[in-house]
Amino acid sequence: MLHYARQAQTANRLAPRQTRSAVGTAAIRGKYSPSARFWLHPDGAPVASSTAVAAVRDWSGRDISLSQATASKQPLAAAREGIPCFTFDGVNDALQVGAINLTTTQAITVAVVEFRPVANIGVVWEFGTDINLGGGSFGTFVNDNGQCFSTAYATGAQFQLRAVASTIGQWRAWVVTANRAAIAANQLYVYTQGTQVTSFVNSLSGTVTGSFGNLASWVGSRNNGAAFPFNGSVAQVLLLDRALSTSDAATLSLEIAQAAGVA
Repeated sequence: MLHYARQAQTANRLAPRQTRSAVGTAAIRGKYSPSARFWLHPDGAPVASSTAVAAVRDWSGRDISLSQATASKQPLAAAREGIPCFTFDGVNDALQVGAINLTTTQAITVAVVEFRPVANIGVVWEFGTDINLGGGSFGTFVNDNGQCFSTAYATGAQFQLRAVASTIGQWRAWVVTANRAAIAANQLYVYTQGTQVTSFVNSLSGTVTGSFGNLASWVGSRNNGAAFPFNGSVAQVLLLDRALSTSDAATLSLEIAQAAGVA
């Protein structure tokens, strides 16, 4: 039986999870290494499951710092439904990603794989301390009591948003492209399960013309646990410093799922 994973030229779903993950990871490395700016990957955390994570090796090869010095805010290494991941407590857990300079970058692509066991509102990954402050910020979130996946980016008062109806209790891979060089209607796209999302529960399309920033970012909550703590698990976060074509972005949403082992 053919499965959608084969469309991404990755391992068959019937292969062992470790094989699927290795093939998906290798596919991403082979195609996107020059564009990768950081990659949160469970293989970067050499600790046993249920162990607090103080630092993670950046799997992109850029050596971006991924860490949490405060013990009470450290997420746990986990294997939710057999998927290696980082689990955040919904209280104050967070991983800080060291500053990434995107000020000369015209477009970015972000891929995330996340799981929400219960309805909650939280940050999966946010570039900058608060997207509402502008400054070339970007973010991926769960909102509306966990029933939506949303993404947004902003520079100053200019803002874009796409919110996609989603579900809780299952792993989901998402890819977002944000292109400030495009016209407003074409600046922000969302992909999942190998297809582009075209139906939104909320959408804002103010033209964003300012540059992305030179900013640190956070996985699992806003600004080191200051707000919107995520109650759930994150298996992958990948940042590329360019936009992808529709077909490539759709394929990446399959490849990142394979790299995580959820497809």
